[in-house]
Amino acid sequence: AIYTASLVGDEQALGAALEKLPERGESDEAWHVIDRYGCEPLGQACAHGHLAAVNLLLEKGADVNAMADTCGRTALHRAASGGHTECVVRLIDEMVSAAAIGTKPCTRARADGAGRDPVVAPSPHSLTRRDSRRSQVDCNKEARDGSVAVQLAAAGGHEEAVLALLEAGTDIDHADCLGMTPLMAAAE
Repeated sequence: AIYTASLVGDEQALGAALEKLPERGESDEAWHVIDRYGCEPLGQACAHGHLAAVNLLLEKGADVNAMADTCGRTALHRAASGGHTECVVRLIDEMVSAAAIGTKPCTRARADGAGRDPVVAPSPHSLTRRDSRRSQVDCNKEARDGSVAVQLAAAGGHEEAVLALLEAGTDIDHADCLGMTPLMAAAE
């Protein structure tokens, strides 16, 4: 039920199914719900841009860095690849600054399209989660082919997702196993 509701974005069914799950950490086995292709609920919700489902899964304690498919991609990879900027931003927003040191002012496009709002993008070395039971998203986590989320967003021409990832401190110079950087992926 959790997997299907995440896949189609059925917020009501997902909420009901999540209520039946134990808290994360009590029984992580109950959270290990994947399909025959190795895809898990948070990754599927992100891949299809179902922000409400992403919110529910994160509130319940879904692991943002869990492998979302058999290629070793995370939910962030899946959201970035599909150009689902709202999901990318939601995953990034799971991070908060542990200290003012290392932060830099940035801007993020406003949801209403009317310009940009200032945000603080924590440095990768000063991040922590609001809830210690959950992990922080790793913007530079590599899939099995060495790709990171920003490469997938760039390859798909998803400018807002690329900007959100850059603001969060992703490594713009990262090269995958073929030596391809995000800039090279965008140019293809």
